[in-house]
Amino acid sequence: MRQFFKFFSASCLGTIVGSILLTGLIFLIGARMVSSMEKTASITPNSVLELTFEDVVPEKTNNVEDTPIDLSDKKYIGLYDYDKMIRHAAEDSRIKGILLRPELGSLPMSEIMIIRRALDTFRASGKFIYGYSKFLTQSNYYLAAAADSVFLNPVGMMEFRGMAVDITYFKKMLDNLDIEVDVFYAGQFKSATEPFRMTQMSDANRIQLRAYIEDVFNQMLTDIGKDRGLDPAALRDMAETWKSFDPETAVSLGLLDGLIYEDELKSKLRERTGLEEKDDLNLVDAQDYFREVGGKFDLSGKDKIALVFLEGEITVGDESGGVITDDYYQKILEKIRKDDK
Repeated sequence: MRQFFKFFSASCLGTIVGSILLTGLIFLIGARMVSSMEKTASITPNSVLELTFEDVVPEKTNNVEDTPIDLSDKKYIGLYDYDKMIRHAAEDSRIKGILLRPELGSLPMSEIMIIRRALDTFRASGKFIYGYSKFLTQSNYYLAAAADSVFLNPVGMMEFRGMAVDITYFKKMLDNLDIEVDVFYAGQFKSATEPFRMTQMSDANRIQLRAYIEDVFNQMLTDIGKDRGLDPAALRDMAETWKSFDPETAVSLGLLDGLIYEDELKSKLRERTGLEEKDDLNLVDAQDYFREVGGKFDLSGKDKIALVFLEGEITVGDESGGVITDDYYQKILEKIRKDDK
């Protein structure tokens, strides 16, 4: 009998604890749903759109791998929608300017080039763009240079040191561990498997990487030179002889427009938007702006072209978030094939 009550008490305790946890989970989900329904973008006239790019930017919005439990309503704005959103903001009378704050994340160069073209369109509309950061990596500076003015925190740092490639080779380690890797490749310029079959970079791979890096770097120097009014050759020399991250040096070289603190930045933004110092500055988060205008992009046209985004690891199945699966995309392509529009 004592054993019975022991197991009975344990079962009751487990049921109670499970009920409490389930109730708490339901409460959290309900609270998140209510919060999502109540959240509206506060976009009023004289607003400034703030872009941080701190999250991953997929090609297509929300095309990222699903997490087991995600109670947030955050959208991972895709590159395509960022481009459309910035161009839409150029024609939105409520948006007076853009504040670029590239700090934590670092977009790939290919994505930065696309974002920069959208920012050029925004500037061409007559609206202003300010860039501000506490720490500017070289790629983040390339993005920020598209602004009318670029500012750095006085105690911040900046990188501008050119481009290089660093590859880790595993061949010696694998040999020491007596591990043999079977590799199939054809041609001299098939370098993806080099780390497993070579101890150093091949001449062919060095040629192709140098050509790629030089092309990207030249494009970056040309774009920055155009935006900052600097000679690309002078910029190359700066990158090759850069000795410190001293903010004052960056200002004297013309890479930055000044060193200011957060409160000074807000004062400049108030001045550009015609506000008094006592007035509240309305900074609009990219998430809030996209929630309101994301479905208003003008994509109309007589002739239609289907645009299918495929990004991520190629695998089997029917998943759609951040992976390329055969069943899922087969259905999409089949649907497009049967669509007469």
